Amino acid sequence: MRNTRHSKLIYFLATLSPTDRKSFREFLASPIFNKQEPPRLLFAFIEKHCLKEEINELDAQKAGQFIWKGKKATPSKLEKVKSRLLALFMEYLAFRNWQGDKQNHQIRQVEELIRMGEESYIDQYFRKAETGMDPQVGGPQETYLHRLQLAALQLSHAHLHQGRTTNNSLVPVLNALDAYILANVLKFAFIDANRARILGHKSEGIWCTRVVEELPYEFVQQQPFLEIYFLLNQTISKDSDPEYLDRLQELTIHATSGYDAQEMYDIFTGTINNFSRQKQLDDRDLLERLFHLYEAMIQVYAIGKDGGLVPWHVKNIVFIAARLGKFDWLDEFMDQVPALLRVTGEALETTMDYNLGVEQFYQGNFEGAIRHFHRVLPTARDIFYATDARAYLLMAFYETGDTLGMESLLHSFRMFISRGQKVSETHRKTYMTFMRLFRKALTIPRHEKLRLQELKAEIEGLSFSAGKLWLLQRIRA
Repeated sequence: MRNTRHSKLIYFLATLSPTDRKSFREFLASPIFNKQEPPRLLFAFIEKHCLKEEINELDAQKAGQFIWKGKKATPSKLEKVKSRLLALFMEYLAFRNWQGDKQNHQIRQVEELIRMGEESYIDQYFRKAETGMDPQVGGPQETYLHRLQLAALQLSHAHLHQGRTTNNSLVPVLNALDAYILANVLKFAFIDANRARILGHKSEGIWCTRVVEELPYEFVQQQPFLEIYFLLNQTISKDSDPEYLDRLQELTIHATSGYDAQEMYDIFTGTINNFSRQKQLDDRDLLERLFHLYEAMIQVYAIGKDGGLVPWHVKNIVFIAARLGKFDWLDEFMDQVPALLRVTGEALETTMDYNLGVEQFYQGNFEGAIRHFHRVLPTARDIFYATDARAYLLMAFYETGDTLGMESLLHSFRMFISRGQKVSETHRKTYMTFMRLFRKALTIPRHEKLRLQELKAEIEGLSFSAGKLWLLQRIRA
């Protein structure tokens, strides 16, 4: 029976011109791309016994004897060498002419076989390669050349980590990649790193993430949109390089063109989240940086970008601006919120009432804040609005001396947190801790310095920012 796998491998190699065969031989002999002898010998055998004589069949026994010098070779051993040779052939095509006409002979021949849907090494290779990558890389509009480039990058990176190439082996690949491919690699590395951070483990198995770790900064500095994604990856940790942070802020603030609405949103959100985690920035500096980022983000949507802001962005903007005392700016912003937000109806009313309550709370108008927060409680479908409004109400009741309202709310708030089906365990723990510390802050006498110091240490660990700041002010008073 005719072995179609053998004939297809030969068919692919037969698309090479005599000049290309010589170039491919040099490619196989280069330690940068290949340090294995069997694939080079298999190509030499195919070139001599098949390509020159136009034979479409590979004599497996003779090929095995040629490669392993007369020793007996198992079929599986030869299959591995053929697969490796095909992978090197694909990598060679990718390096050969990155910017060339997609209609060149080699690419047309390979595309034709893929369209035929036949079982082939190429089909198998791509299925295997794509399983190890995020399926969104490239998107549905990706071209064959893009797939080939991704395959070459993944292969080269695999060779690097298997010790088959030098530490600089990614350099020629990265130089040849078009910006579309590199941008996707950077994007999905950032997504993977964030997912790993949230889940509490390292993204060691994600090849995109490892590529970025080895990517020299100079490769992206000429393309601002690539540099942004590079810096997003580099500043995800809590103690990032200050120069990287400064440059990321500068690039993000000026990123007003060349991106669609969703990408712009993702860039701003990623930058803001990265800055929020930085431990080396003092409180005022961090708030100022976040304010300027949000200010730029608002300007983008104010000039007509589709999409708009989501309520939690508005919530953060109002909290930051109020903390900085920018109340005139905040008044103007709140007038724009209905036009900027992605929500309408009851959700919009809840957002407006909650944020107007926050603004008035920090202005010291506690009676006005209480009115707004009371309107939030019956309508809030967002669990964060529902819990935070109650927390602010507790603090406002204390400020106005409403002891009865405060005690009643402490009880009902605790019941709400305990029974709320939509409340996550982390959220439940945060607000239970806040209420416990709230009561302790009001009951520990001012002269008991040791107990107050112990309480301060507990408050510092609270993740509810507004509550933490208010409680610290109370024990210092």
